[in-house]
Amino acid sequence: MEMLIPILAIVCTFGMPAAIVITALVTQSRMQRQRLEMLMAERRLLIEKGVTDLPPLDLTDPRRGSRRYGTLVWGMVLIALALGVSLAGYLGGGGVHGHETAGPVLGFLGLALVGIHFAVRAYERADEKREQAALEQSQPVDDKTFDDAK
Repeated sequence: MEMLIPILAIVCTFGMPAAIVITALVTQSRMQRQRLEMLMAERRLLIEKGVTDLPPLDLTDPRRGSRRYGTLVWGMVLIALALGVSLAGYLGGGGVHGHETAGPVLGFLGLALVGIHFAVRAYERADEKREQAALEQSQPVDDKTFDDAK
C-alpha cells in the first residue's frame, strides 16, 4: 500500500493539469463547432427563404479582440510579481529563500512578454500598411489621369 503513494502522487501531479487542459480544449472546440453549426443553419434558412445577397460568412472568433493585449497584461503581471518577490526577499532579511533567482527570472519573463507584444503590434502595423499600399495600387486609374497619359 505504501508503494502506491509515490505512484499516485506522480500520476496526480501530471495527470490533473493534463486533464484540465484537455477538458478546456475539448470544451472550446465544441463551442466553436456549435457556433459554426448555428451560423450555417441560419444561412441555410435564409437561402431557403430566397435571400440571395448574403454577406460572406465571418468565421473569426468574436473573443479574439479581448486577447489582443494578453501578452502585455501577462508581461506586466510577471514584472509586478518579480518586483514583489524581490522586495519581499529584501525586506524579509533573507528569510525568504529563492528570491535571488525567482525575482529576476519572473522579471525577464515579463519583459520578454512585453517585448513580444510590441514586436507583434509592429509587425501587424507593417502588414496593414503593406495591404493598404497593395489596395491603393490595385485601384482603377482615374479618367483624368488616363486622358493625360494619351
